[in-house]
Amino acid sequence: MTGIALHYNIDIEHPIRGLDALANVDRSALLTDIAELVIEDTLENFENERAPDGTPWIPSQRDGKTLQDKGHLRDSLTYVLAIQESNVEIGSNMDYAAIHQFGGHAGKNHSVKIDARPYLGLNDDLRQEIGNTVLWYHEQALQL
Repeated sequence: MTGIALHYNIDIEHPIRGLDALANVDRSALLTDIAELVIEDTLENFENERAPDGTPWIPSQRDGKTLQDKGHLRDSLTYVLAIQESNVEIGSNMDYAAIHQFGGHAGKNHSVKIDARPYLGLNDDLRQEIGNTVLWYHEQALQL
């Protein structure tokens, strides 16, 4: 061939390896890290007696820290991984966990009003931290 020629090769295997690496991110470790971030933040909510959005809890009528009479609710926080669905469930199995989170009526004939004192949830900072964690896992996977 006379003149000039341009040859361009596309490495199709590199992006395929990248996609494969992303598909095989250790979801168990990622979900565990996310759950631990949420639980850590929730424990701070208990310590500071505030909702995830920073709103102070309505003080308890009892002496001591709100929602922490014996610490059972705080200490019951746990998580369950659902690896196949790529999700994690975080919460408490205590019978009274929901009424404290959402408020409502309890007791005989529902005569006792319990104010909502949300302790579990995501705020903007926690969402950002979770997002950064997800990105970090994917960046590590792409270190081909």
